Amino acid sequence: MAKSDGKAHCLACQRSNPRGTISPKASKRREWIREQFLHLLRDEHKPKKPPVDLQVHEDVVVEDIYRRQLVSYAVEADERAHAYLGIPLKHQQPAPAIVALHGTFAQGAKRAAGLVDNPDKAYLDHLCRRGYVVIAPEHFVSGQRIPPEGPYETARLYEKHPEWTAVGKFTLEHSIAIDVLESLDSVDSRRIGALGTSVGG
Repeated sequence: MAKSDGKAHCLACQRSNPRGTISPKASKRREWIREQFLHLLRDEHKPKKPPVDLQVHEDVVVEDIYRRQLVSYAVEADERAHAYLGIPLKHQQPAPAIVALHGTFAQGAKRAAGLVDNPDKAYLDHLCRRGYVVIAPEHFVSGQRIPPEGPYETARLYEKHPEWTAVGKFTLEHSIAIDVLESLDSVDSRRIGALGTSVGG
């Protein structure tokens, strides 16, 4: 299960010990790895999460199978992210959910929703048809937030947050996408996963 507070299960530990218990040595190493990862992200410099403030901008029913919404939510006090949210109509709820992270593509959230480009990468469409609630968020340098310098140009981030990192911002915003899923009655918050490719992986 993905965790929006930055804590993640050690899948290798789970495979080697299916009962979910780990030795003190393994637990200590897992915590050390987590601390090193957060240090690389310069996590101490991230801004405080604002209230989600979820808003729906478009609402479409796809083939009477799932509802696809264009939503936005706060990721910083002065900044909102957009994402496509897919909710199956005929499966039992609350349902498992997925955060579908797109690769390095200017309209990646639209591609993940099946609206442009390669249909093989329409993760939201494929998974909603299988009964998953899916959120496909845009990256902060793509979609509706492409900077004037062009897609995936991060200079403005470093002007605003000189001590933080672009990967740190990606990670924070992806954790907020999990917060959005956890706020939905249609989602089983115990069963949230993630998938992604390229920069989204």
